[in-house]
Amino acid sequence: MNTTLTSIKGVRVGNSTHLDKLTGCTLIVFDKPTLTSFKAFGGAVASYNTTAIQNGSNDIKVHGIFLTGGSTYGLGAVGEINKYLVEHDVFSQTYTMKNIF
Repeated sequence: MNTTLTSIKGVRVGNSTHLDKLTGCTLIVFDKPTLTSFKAFGGAVASYNTTAIQNGSNDIKVHGIFLTGGSTYGLGAVGEINKYLVEHDVFSQTYTMKNIF
């Protein structure tokens, strides 16, 4: 029995792992914009564009979530993700991804 995120209808998951550098990235994509919530724990947590979804205190829907290593290089992955979203005309509920550049 599949009890992972991939067992949820409308959720796709992909990842890339670089064992030689002990880092990786996981991308969770929703087939349709979905309500989400964000809470970070730890001493030096970094995040990107998460203020609006912290603690579930909103009605903003997102197209996906990505998780990376916590370094500056991990957060650098957002550049390629945003590039893909703009190139494929993916929009959020309240603004176009093009407006954040």
